[in-house]
Amino acid sequence: MHRLFWILVFSVLSGPTVADQISGDQQRGLAKLDNGSVMQARTNPATLVKRTLNAFFSFAVNDVLTRDILEQRHRAEVLRRRAHVRSALFRFDLDGDHLVSAAEITQQEPALNPRDRAELVWLRYAFDANKDGNLSQSELMAAVDAEVGQLNIARLPGSQLLQFDLNDDGTLTAEEIISVVDLLRSDAKGEPKGKSNDAKKSKVLTAVQKERARRRAEYDAQFEAKRVALAEAGLPEICGYPAKSEEASLHWLSALRGGAISTIAIDGLHQGTTVVRLHVEKGEQPLYLIAGAQTPVIWQFTGAVDRIERVITRKGNAVSGLDGKQVHFAPSGVCVPGPSDLGQAVAQRTFRSTLEVAFDRQRFDGKTSEWMGSRTFPSHERIIRKDQLDTVDKPIRRNGKVYELVDGTLRELENHEAARRQVQYQFNRDYPYGVVDIDPEKLVLQGKAQVYSVLPLEAGLLQLLDQGVLRGDAVNVLVITRPVEMLPSGFRTNGADGKGRRFNVDPEVTLDIEAGNLSDYNYENLETGRCVDGVPCEMMPSLE
Repeated sequence: MHRLFWILVFSVLSGPTVADQISGDQQRGLAKLDNGSVMQARTNPATLVKRTLNAFFSFAVNDVLTRDILEQRHRAEVLRRRAHVRSALFRFDLDGDHLVSAAEITQQEPALNPRDRAELVWLRYAFDANKDGNLSQSELMAAVDAEVGQLNIARLPGSQLLQFDLNDDGTLTAEEIISVVDLLRSDAKGEPKGKSNDAKKSKVLTAVQKERARRRAEYDAQFEAKRVALAEAGLPEICGYPAKSEEASLHWLSALRGGAISTIAIDGLHQGTTVVRLHVEKGEQPLYLIAGAQTPVIWQFTGAVDRIERVITRKGNAVSGLDGKQVHFAPSGVCVPGPSDLGQAVAQRTFRSTLEVAFDRQRFDGKTSEWMGSRTFPSHERIIRKDQLDTVDKPIRRNGKVYELVDGTLRELENHEAARRQVQYQFNRDYPYGVVDIDPEKLVLQGKAQVYSVLPLEAGLLQLLDQGVLRGDAVNVLVITRPVEMLPSGFRTNGADGKGRRFNVDPEVTLDIEAGNLSDYNYENLETGRCVDGVPCEMMPSLE
């Protein structure tokens, strides 16, 4: 097979093998080609034939490719995918009656992880057709169909190769691919010099342009059907995106959290607020941005902020560095999704379709990630400074003791130093852009901005360790040494390790569990190991 591949490639490199005259049947056959293949065959035929033959031999059976072969492979993939998706969706059916009832949803939703909970909420939003709060078998199967719909026959993997079936007999061979490339190259050589872009001088390009016009009309019809469907579902109206100028470019960003910790809380002091720093590059084109995060995030803008025509974000997020007139809060998370909202293919397609309809098919680019630190915009390049990304080495554990490497030798760390080193390591790893001091007077948000008396997450642990409020008795053991009303928030909602936080309490210390945010956490008496004041710390996972 490899020998045949290189023989065919050599035939393209060595020159045309067909007549310069192109028949009417050949013109109609060539009209099936996409414009990119046409132009590459006329300018760089060797690259096209290598790429196409590689794809051909990956799908062909006995050096022949037909639609039946592609469909057979496709059906097997669809069946495998359908079984997987059906199993995933019906896992919410607790009693096995092929119905996810409202009672089952209420029972299990609080115990689900964020991704599964987002999926269940999305299923109810998108597929509970009669809005009775239940997901029937037919509604769940509709969700399966929507998920598997991305594998439909219209986008059959490998089907793009069939455009090289020049005689339209349903069977493609490697020789036909070579013939198509040669015809297009001959057509290009027959044009007068300097007229290669003049379609009137090329019968092939004229035919291709007609085919593209037909496909465009077909796409317009499909888009209109999509627009009607989304309009009936009310999605564009729900989102209510403000108007965008014609010259503005459309972008969206989606993150679970930011790469820095904020000094300001935007969703209450019990939640950890993080920051995504976006430096707007210089340029003339206005920017229209949809930016959503599933945890409390401040989108901080610096640089050429006058380029920002509008930022659309969700309730629970905030914007710094822009005028309030530049910011709009969408009424629904569906309109400004986070990564978990986009975790399912059906959700991604619905969001993209909503943008297509809302902005009349204008092109847009998007970036989704677990966390975003500091980036330029709109190029999305990370801003990395060495002093920001220097991290503390992870403590070395051996035989129950903790060490650090100094000049090639191991030095044992004291308990408090080992604990602080571990917290610093986690902080630098998960929030490499440190702590960002936010001015609450310059925030645009829905709600109230509050100043943290104790910083959230690992930044707060370091703060209390340095103040002596906390003492480290081991790498992952922190002891409260005196009465305190606030502890670092955020661990139970968007903590870096996804776990709760447990503290030991010095036996001389009395805690008012109802004060501040203390009821968010779990405590054990340092001497007895028993839960303090009946707090159910035995339910919490170990941090080891």
